[in-house]
Amino acid sequence: MGPKLIRLGFRAYGQLHLPTLARVHLEELRRLTQETVHLAVLEGKEVVYIDKLAGYRELQLASQIGARFPAQSTALGKALLAWLPQERWKEAFIPGLNRTAKSISSYEALEAELLRTKARGYALDMEENEAGVRCIAAAIFNGNSEPVAAVSISTAALYLAEERIPEVARLVVATAEFISKELGA
Repeated sequence: MGPKLIRLGFRAYGQLHLPTLARVHLEELRRLTQETVHLAVLEGKEVVYIDKLAGYRELQLASQIGARFPAQSTALGKALLAWLPQERWKEAFIPGLNRTAKSISSYEALEAELLRTKARGYALDMEENEAGVRCIAAAIFNGNSEPVAAVSISTAALYLAEERIPEVARLVVATAEFISKELGA
């Protein structure tokens, strides 16, 4: 390929709008799980929601596009951090964070959780960011194998019992993989 064609390809790639590109996959995840679906990116020590699809459950989450939360207390944040160099984990850590009684508040606990996240391929938020809310998230990668966003389902803890986690996690991971392929991963 000539240099002009390569430049044109990179320009088109740079103009991809992630929420638009991911929407069909997010809608399918919501249909399969009935749960609220979020798409988020990492900014500093926080995740920022860039898309949300409300679930079909009677209980609804009050989250909204543009909302920011500490990365260490969310499944989305942990899914993204796990694939970054460990130095970045330290930069994102907020000592003594206490959003709920279950929040990760020590660096050692965060490090252990990020290692577990990377090993299993998905992250969990077991009421660490908001009491009564559980989440499962997986990282989305670009063509350079870099984590650029994450997708999650979020729901009331009563809808996500421990035995349901593997089934839902498989769907979340598959969704992240589909979106990653759209980005050239």
